[in-house]
Amino acid sequence: MSSFKYPDITRAEIVGYLALFGFDIPIGEHDLLNPPLELVENLYTFLLGYLDLLQEDDGQAAFGALQVFDNPELHASAIPMMNFYEKVRGLLGAIECPERFTLRDLINPDPDRTKLFLGSILNFCVHRKVKMDELTSLADELNAFFEQKEALEEKISQLSAKIAECNESREKETPFVQEEDAKVRGLKQAISGLNNHQLTLKSETKKMKEKAHELDEQISSADFALLESVRENGELRSKIVQSPDKLQRALEEKRSQQAEANNAERAAMKSLQDKNAILEMYAKAQKKMSKSLEQMLAIQEQVNSVKSSEKEIKALKTKQSEDKLLDKSLDAKLVEMQGKGSSTHPLFDSLFLCFYCTHL
Repeated sequence: MSSFKYPDITRAEIVGYLALFGFDIPIGEHDLLNPPLELVENLYTFLLGYLDLLQEDDGQAAFGALQVFDNPELHASAIPMMNFYEKVRGLLGAIECPERFTLRDLINPDPDRTKLFLGSILNFCVHRKVKMDELTSLADELNAFFEQKEALEEKISQLSAKIAECNESREKETPFVQEEDAKVRGLKQAISGLNNHQLTLKSETKKMKEKAHELDEQISSADFALLESVRENGELRSKIVQSPDKLQRALEEKRSQQAEANNAERAAMKSLQDKNAILEMYAKAQKKMSKSLEQMLAIQEQVNSVKSSEKEIKALKTKQSEDKLLDKSLDAKLVEMQGKGSSTHPLFDSLFLCFYCTHL
């Protein structure tokens, strides 16, 4: 109950929760503002019944309790009321209501306290309904698990039966299997013997191949030696002199050819020496021609220098003749000016100065 809380539930919410839980007496919010005793008892009775807290033998228990009193008829209504009060008080105490429920709350109910008590019980009912729904869901899942478990157990039993059948069949087939195993072992031994025989044959075959290879090499060597012998025999046969006269003529021809070759060699050497002498002569002539050409170039330069000097001399002579003509003209002017008198001395001085500067 520690996780149970007490929110402030309004009267409208109380009416809604009562309708949700199946309270068949129509009530409204105004009925809870000043609730009568009968309505309060009906509400508490409904909630106790909803929570399965009312027992069918409560009347029998109350009748048995009346026998204790001297005047039981005076307590006929008080004992059921006290029993009902204890149930309501026990419920509120169990859900840890913050206010203590008293007999006055049942006989002369206060609107606010009644709202608190009803709200607490309804809130617990809502909490209980949520938990019961969760438990129902868990119960459904648990039932599904149990059904699945039963199905798996049935399947396991079927598989166990099949395994037993297989084991029984295997036991029946064991002699045949042993017989086949014996045959397999015999075949394995035979295969092992055949493999060993095969290895022996492979070894012998390898040795025979090596021997055949050696024989092939020996045959090849013999063939090569035979060919060499045939070639040497041919060479020796070619060297054998069939006729001395032919040999003498061949020797004379060789000698004449050798003499011709020597003569040709001497002629070639002499021609080479002559050509070398000519080349040396050409080289000397080239050197002399180079020197002559250098001298001719120097002379040409001197000639060009002389020609340029002659041109300069001619130019100087031309200028000198021009100067002479100018001197003559100046002398004539001088004579003319001297005849004019002293008034012409400044002009004479200027002309004389010009003439002097020209000659300089």
